[in-house]
Amino acid sequence: MPDRFPYVKRGYDPSAVDRRIDDLELAMREYREKDASITNAIMSAQLAADEIIRKAKTAAEAIMENARAMSVELTDNSSQKLSSVVRFIQNHRKELTAFKDDYEALLSKYYLALDVSEIAMAEKKAGELEAYLQKFIDAELKDASSPPEDNNLA
Repeated sequence: MPDRFPYVKRGYDPSAVDRRIDDLELAMREYREKDASITNAIMSAQLAADEIIRKAKTAAEAIMENARAMSVELTDNSSQKLSSVVRFIQNHRKELTAFKDDYEALLSKYYLALDVSEIAMAEKKAGELEAYLQKFIDAELKDASSPPEDNNLA
């Protein structure tokens, strides 16, 4: 980033200012694209997680219904069948725990990908650019409204 723009008659070199503005606009677009990509990834992850949770709940309801039906049958059968149901539920509980761990890991991954400092820096740069442009416009308006200098009077 140049510390100063080259001076030309009546101010900074407009082409240098335009190049700098173009560079800053490009950087802003890139930050916005990154932000949009990260937001899309988080939204996709959340949608996928919601679908997985919905399926898990449906599966859990089916398992519970199946377990209820099996428990009625087991009351007529030996304790051996009851042990079988207990093992069945324990296995599914492990699967549900594994799903929960995977879901939390997936969310952590996408939240870690979101670099809040990059977004904050882009917003700061945008504010600086806006302030700079306002000063430049104010100076141009002031120059345009003042009468031209006549150096031939002396």
